[in-house]
Amino acid sequence: MTVKMPHQCFINGNFEDAEDGKTYNTVNPTDGSVRSVICKVSYASVADVDRAVSAAKEAFDNGPWGKMNPRDRGLVVDLIERLKLPVGHSLFATQWEFLDLFCV
Repeated sequence: MTVKMPHQCFINGNFEDAEDGKTYNTVNPTDGSVRSVICKVSYASVADVDRAVSAAKEAFDNGPWGKMNPRDRGLVVDLIERLKLPVGHSLFATQWEFLDLFCV
């Protein structure tokens, strides 16, 4: 099975390249060898992180998730945990679909 995932920074609901365009290799954790490069991912700069944190704070402060009672947020997270399906099956098509529904 091949899974295609973006290799960019996820900032304010969008995938985008790092501000300076830098990337780094993600290596296979089973052997750590630089010969086992899994993919290249965006190398977030301080400015990228600042933008991501600012967007996340804005979404939490002004979005529905942040306005929800913390106890209710915990119940939602617990419910999602209980809905785990067998390996190879997913309630959501992608983790981004999950994030879109529950976190943004």
